[in-house]
Amino acid sequence: MKPFLSRIALQRRLALSALAAFLCLGLAGHAQVVINEMLCTNRYVLYPDVMDEDYTPAYVELYNNSDAAIDLGNHNGKRWAVSDTTNSAPDFYFATNTVIAARGYLLLYLDSRTNVTTPAGVHVGDSNELRHNGDDFNLYYDYNAFSNPHPVDRIAFGMQLIDRSLGRLTDGSGGFALMAPTPGASNAGAVLVPSITSTNLRINEWLSDGSPDWFEIYNPETNVVSIAGVSFRDTAIPAVPRQLPAFSYIDAGGFLQFIADDLDDGDAANQWEHVDFKLGRTGDQIWMLSSNMATIDMVTTLVLSGSQTGGRLPDGSTNIVSPLGIATPEDSNFQLITNVVINEVLAHTDPPFEDAIEFHNPAPVDFVMGNYWLSNSRTDAKKYRIPAGTVVPAHGYKVFYEYVGGPAGSGFNTDGTGTNRMFTLNSARGDEVYLYSADASGNLTGGRLSKAFDASANGVPFGRHTNSQGAVHFVPMSQRSFGQDNPVSVTQFRQGAGLANPYPQVGPLAISEIMYHPPDIISSPMPGLTVTNDDSLNEYIEIHNASASTVPLFDPINYGYANGRTNTWRLRGQVDYTFPTNVTLAPGAFLVLVNFSPTNTAQSNVFCLKYGIAAGTRMFGPYSGKLSNKEGSIELYRPDQPQAPDRPDAGLVPQILVDEVDYRDDAPWPESADGGGQALERVAPEAYANDPAAWQAATPSPGRHGPFSIGSVRLDDGSLVIGFTGRAYSSYTVQYRTGLEPASNWSKFSDVAPQPTTGMRYVTNAGIGTLSNRFYRIVTPAQ
Repeated sequence: MKPFLSRIALQRRLALSALAAFLCLGLAGHAQVVINEMLCTNRYVLYPDVMDEDYTPAYVELYNNSDAAIDLGNHNGKRWAVSDTTNSAPDFYFATNTVIAARGYLLLYLDSRTNVTTPAGVHVGDSNELRHNGDDFNLYYDYNAFSNPHPVDRIAFGMQLIDRSLGRLTDGSGGFALMAPTPGASNAGAVLVPSITSTNLRINEWLSDGSPDWFEIYNPETNVVSIAGVSFRDTAIPAVPRQLPAFSYIDAGGFLQFIADDLDDGDAANQWEHVDFKLGRTGDQIWMLSSNMATIDMVTTLVLSGSQTGGRLPDGSTNIVSPLGIATPEDSNFQLITNVVINEVLAHTDPPFEDAIEFHNPAPVDFVMGNYWLSNSRTDAKKYRIPAGTVVPAHGYKVFYEYVGGPAGSGFNTDGTGTNRMFTLNSARGDEVYLYSADASGNLTGGRLSKAFDASANGVPFGRHTNSQGAVHFVPMSQRSFGQDNPVSVTQFRQGAGLANPYPQVGPLAISEIMYHPPDIISSPMPGLTVTNDDSLNEYIEIHNASASTVPLFDPINYGYANGRTNTWRLRGQVDYTFPTNVTLAPGAFLVLVNFSPTNTAQSNVFCLKYGIAAGTRMFGPYSGKLSNKEGSIELYRPDQPQAPDRPDAGLVPQILVDEVDYRDDAPWPESADGGGQALERVAPEAYANDPAAWQAATPSPGRHGPFSIGSVRLDDGSLVIGFTGRAYSSYTVQYRTGLEPASNWSKFSDVAPQPTTGMRYVTNAGIGTLSNRFYRIVTPAQ
């Protein structure tokens, strides 16, 4: 943590902030190696770990100005170092043989991971993580606290943008500018010129009775706006304004939240999202001032209580609503559209299908949505204007289609003429659908409805499903329900007028058993002292193949298609695990994920003995993290086909959600699975997992079927009918013997083939009256 700055020291620092770019130039002029580029928030720019596409680190790029390679760990017998502070010794010193080529680049990843990266880079530690709301980064050569304490290069900055970097105008020299990121490559031609006009910025939303108070500003421009030098105040006029530092920006159509805590946090003076005043809960003023102290905007807040916020509706307008009803810090202000719901979305399509969005009206009266705007953007509402007079009938549906190549205005991906602009839905990363209310002229009126969805498989829609507790989830559906769902042409598909949603898609693999809280380990290291420890080594997650086919836990078509990528299944949520290569799971089979390495023979033996696990049970691990004893999410993903070279996300491997459960330790979830020795067991593998009704507390049975019993026995016209509950896609064998003595062997009477649903299975033994004594048992899988 950086030292707290006094108000006087802070004002002195602020007075120097305008010189930041000049200082960077001056420092770099004497350095052979310089800071060349920096990206604080990397979302879609760089995926340096080919085995983990969720890994998107911040980075700093160094550049070698000389014509000779430099070993940063042994340069003329001295070492280079980096840090995000100038108030103490550097956090990271480069190791010997860390070489940056002549006129070359070196990426520094701001974390402590050790994964192989492409492009190659150096992990410089978590302590150097940069704050996107303002920080600094420093490069040292031969640091000495007394004789040489100053960095040879440094960059200080304020609010940064997602996927936008700060880079030198010319590699190795010149000042910094906002640019499109170029990690490991030349900055030439990457500069983005922000608007220098901030007069249209608006104070957009505020909370005056919070812990803490806050307010939000909004940029209505279509360009990035520089907010360097902007300051804020309340009714009181400060002696010296707290102006935002150089290299501070707000994105086009973007929002920024500022914490009005009067810098109460000990480190708040170093965090530019904090301001030096609080808001009065009985009413106050908020002023936004330019670098020359001219007023950009001012609002008067009204009396609000608790979590109520006031704000402009729609964003940036002169219409102030207090209270708004929904707090939306760093997001668009809106009032929820409640007349319709987004019911079904199809995003991954090939002919005869195309992308489609279905609305449902649950009310008993028609809903007119003509002139509303349909979009896939939170910050860009006006994309497809719904034709005037469009109605969603009472209890009915309305579907909007892409209409690729159709007449102007016929769909949301037509030619984009007139007021409409084309958009498609991103099936590779997932996307969002937005509906915005508007008047007859198309002006936004502040109503909004939205729904986000994950990456989707080809032809599989996402849709609304209400579980047994009334919670609404937007999940993959088992089939399409737009009205014409097995068409021979896209023309026929577009005739669909909407239908009720089917059951969610389940499988082929299912999370079937969870031991999230084994009984605690209780010890007494000394008299009168009791110690309770979490027994995380005996956690587990069981996965079951609830289908009739063998499932490869990797993409067999694109296996290892590029850069060593193996494209295997993964578990995410409370714990992270990526399956190894070449794993398959047979129909009805199980595997167990554990929190230790199965190659640890001693721990494996303890685990197997505790749960009665048979030899040969397939165990994988360790996963990272641990299962929460209170509540948590477990998500199972499979890799889809990589995006083709002509796609915007070329090479990306979409991750398709196969199964998910958000468990809890209290009702309506089974409470006896919370530390009492029982596990959460899925009642039926084909049941929707994210529902308490799909789970029961049961005796742990990792890697096998849980205990079951013969449910009914009856005589029917001289035949004995045995009934039991069978699980979906599991096979069984009914066996018999004539005595109970150990020497009496079991013989097969009948096999029960797998069936697609969980339910009663019946086996009939005809002519029972002519038989001697018989004893029966049922085993699974079939013998």
